Amino acid sequence: MAEVNIMSYTDFVRDEIVDSYSDNELIDKWNEYCDDNMDYNSQICANDEEFLDLFSKQDIASRICYGEYSINDDYVVLDGYENFKSSNYPEDLLSKEDLTDWIVQNSYEEDAYIDYVQRALSTLPLDKALQSYEAVADKREYIRDDSISQIEIAIETSLETLVENSSVEQIEAAVKLNESNELVDLSDLKDYVNLDELTAHTHRATVKTSSLADDLQAACKAANQQETVNPQGTLKHTNKL
Repeated sequence: MAEVNIMSYTDFVRDEIVDSYSDNELIDKWNEYCDDNMDYNSQICANDEEFLDLFSKQDIASRICYGEYSINDDYVVLDGYENFKSSNYPEDLLSKEDLTDWIVQNSYEEDAYIDYVQRALSTLPLDKALQSYEAVADKREYIRDDSISQIEIAIETSLETLVENSSVEQIEAAVKLNESNELVDLSDLKDYVNLDELTAHTHRATVKTSSLADDLQAACKAANQQETVNPQGTLKHTNKL
């Protein structure tokens, strides 16, 4: 199964929301951000006569002279010195990072993010799902408690699917992680996997690993004594020639 890395809320907003905006959507959202921060000079306007009529001819000449402006560009803003700055591309006239932070801090795309996390979790093995949930819950990033709870509920109600995605070792790792951190309610896990058999499997795997390690250690020791040992014990010791 391919590794699935669940994006943080900030990365999701930047990569899946802001980067997907059309030019008009990006301008509308940016201007809303500017309104909220009372930064009216940074609002993006159409570069047309209606915009230029807001200024005297002397102002226009000065703002063009000291700005970065072309009459042929589609959009224009006032820069930090209140001179004209224009471009055909709205992203040249705004900060996507500032816009992303504003969206995140106001939880405007929280519901979309929770939907994304819930879908992504369904493709993971159980231990990875719990680790991803833990990372989201710990970081928060302005996500409300009730939204975090939605992710928890998504795990608890999708146990059958998550178990189907998991190996025995991954289920065991999830159980141990949950016992340590009490992330979610895994009481229904018994409906999809025999926990007694799981524990027994883990014990057998541990014993087998230890036995193999002991055999390899014995083989190395025998080699130093000019002997060859079959680690599986199916051949007798033979002296080297």
